[in-house]
Amino acid sequence: MRVLVPGWAGIASVKWVGSIQVSEQPLYSEWNTKEYVLIGPEYPPEPGSPALGKIITTQVVKSAFELPWDAKLSAGQYLLRGRSWSGQETIAKAEVSLDGGRSWQQARLHQPNFDRAWVRWGIDWSPQKGTYQLQARATDDKGNTQPASVPFFNEKGYLYGGIISHPVTVT
Repeated sequence: MRVLVPGWAGIASVKWVGSIQVSEQPLYSEWNTKEYVLIGPEYPPEPGSPALGKIITTQVVKSAFELPWDAKLSAGQYLLRGRSWSGQETIAKAEVSLDGGRSWQQARLHQPNFDRAWVRWGIDWSPQKGTYQLQARATDDKGNTQPASVPFFNEKGYLYGGIISHPVTVT
């Protein structure tokens, strides 16, 4: 049996359940006190918690291309594909920048598009020869949009939701 916790970080979804215990008190283990926590100046431990920082729960809005990193393509017509997801809501829109963030075009969302799950999207692209920094960003139904960069440093890098420039060379 597995336990799935939609919208939360993967550590909350347990692959193999050995037993289930019910408790009125929070359970603390090495995984949610030392390993899967946000550590940095903006993430102080909660009062009374043995965790080193803020315990990871809900995923942030993220996007990714379904394209190899540093892809090499021939000039022509393409359907760029990707996925976006939010730990809080349904994705309302996905946008793609073909010029390193100077301009944005709305991508077509594909069904199904469920709460707290990834949604596939696509956009037509006819690149000429050159180098490109493709970017994708998403906004969910609560108005949460991927930031240009991560607002606060956390030393383990968890829940990184900033926009990433995806390098592509067209020959």
